[in-house]
Amino acid sequence: MKKINLSEAGKIVGGTFACSNNFEWVGTGSSKACNLVTVCADKFGHVKKTYRSAPVGSCSALTVTPN
Repeated sequence: MKKINLSEAGKIVGGTFACSNNFEWVGTGSSKACNLVTVCADKFGHVKKTYRSAPVGSCSALTVTPN
């Protein structure tokens, strides 16, 4: 039997294999807030989004700005 390391086991058993981080305006109207959105997809194509508050300056370069 071949011994495998943790990252190899994660690819076989499951786990996250692709993540991306983006800054986005979240909300509507005057209640928009800048968030760091982390999107992760596992090997089966299931997607999970995580939202965390971020400084407004991180989203200021985006085309959509709060009202």
